[in-house]
Amino acid sequence: MLGILIVLSETVLLKNSLKQNQLIYAGVALCVILSVININHQKNFKDAITFWTAAAESSPNSAYANMMLGARLDKVDKPKANELILKAYHINPDEKYVNYYMGVMKQDQDSVLASEQYFKKEISISDYYMCYFHLARVAFVKNDKPAAIQYLETYLDRNPSDPQGNNNLLLLYMETKQKEKARNTVANMKQYGIQIPAGVEEQLK
Repeated sequence: MLGILIVLSETVLLKNSLKQNQLIYAGVALCVILSVININHQKNFKDAITFWTAAAESSPNSAYANMMLGARLDKVDKPKANELILKAYHINPDEKYVNYYMGVMKQDQDSVLASEQYFKKEISISDYYMCYFHLARVAFVKNDKPAAIQYLETYLDRNPSDPQGNNNLLLLYMETKQKEKARNTVANMKQYGIQIPAGVEEQLK
């Protein structure tokens, strides 16, 4: 800002046309205006919901802004969150992460099988690791345990300390009689301080 004032003072527009005091007053006035604008804008950074609400209001046709606001509202206003995710998807179905949120929304609505297409599309766009966790649920509903195991293995390669993912994979290994892999999972769970389900270690001896 100071640099702009210095440059302006040396331009033909202002040079020799304004007295020194007038230029100082103009600079101070500009500083005050910019300060007020900045102070008002700082309110938008109070928290995530406030920030993304301002973003969605100022850019209503932004798929990303609507999606991010929907994601932040998920725990406080589920209907509004779903509305915003749908809006974001209709604006741009190829927006990064919007298919992930569409899939989560479908699973929350007990449309587990319908969620599959969204997670698979998100993987093709961003390869977001959380998609594999949710796809494991889809496979489990389909009673496709090998696919569920494969999805969970991929998920835990990216997020090895997740308790639910480890528990689910351990139980699937137990159900499919893969004791060696189950033992490795138990060891991994111990490494990360994850509680082992009661009786599992006895069964693996």
